[in-house]
Amino acid sequence: FCMFIVPSRHGWVPPGGVRTLLRSFILLLKEAVLLGTVLVILATGYIRRFMHKADAPERIKTLLSSAPWPMLFIVSIFMIPTSILGRSKLGGSANTLSPALYFLAFSVTALLLDSISAFAKYGISAPRKSKILLLLLLAGLSCFVIYYSRRDFVMLDNLPCNSERLAYEFAKMHPHKAYFPFSPVSGLLAEKRLYHFYGGLDDKEAAGFSVGEKNFLSYIPADVEMVVFPKNCPTGCVLNYLPDFSKRICVDDLPGHVVYARE
Repeated sequence: FCMFIVPSRHGWVPPGGVRTLLRSFILLLKEAVLLGTVLVILATGYIRRFMHKADAPERIKTLLSSAPWPMLFIVSIFMIPTSILGRSKLGGSANTLSPALYFLAFSVTALLLDSISAFAKYGISAPRKSKILLLLLLAGLSCFVIYYSRRDFVMLDNLPCNSERLAYEFAKMHPHKAYFPFSPVSGLLAEKRLYHFYGGLDDKEAAGFSVGEKNFLSYIPADVEMVVFPKNCPTGCVLNYLPDFSKRICVDDLPGHVVYARE
């Protein structure tokens, strides 16, 4: 329901249709180019290592059927359509490409380890190229992480006052009094209750599946006195279920947040 039915009722990311799908596919290729290149090089070398043996076809067949990486790679291929569709629909983000990319990364890792163990099993020393390739892979992935996380490093300057920690500590000090739509895990840890997540509510609303007032009130703090959003974050449909919470207030223990209380 959440993977297919709800997203199928969401609109396309502009410009829409085939152009959006093509953009998402190109983005996936850009994300996968490093891992894909390593996979091709490793797989080619993996197979060619045994081509000079008399029983090469049987050995290769046995290796491929017993090794974990071919199946992981197949799963990655099958996850491409849903990953691209998820990225192309409203609400989708770069992390919707992760199913295909995760299994591709897993496949490359398994292939690298399997190559080294297979060489040892058949009396073939692990080539120097494999070690160099491993170092290049680690260096390349590190560059990718730094490139895509460079904006997140700014948050380290304000780490003690991050939104999740503030929500957790406030919920522990004032149990069942504050609702944090953007921080369901903090509420779960502090109060042992899982409350509605802002993103889930908005996704269902956009798909035409309203949770209803009764369901909504059942999964927010029982004695709620304030609704808290991180600064510059949209309120979405949350306040539509709580029309009385229209008064903005300041709370010293929640710096950088927008707090709504009953009028």
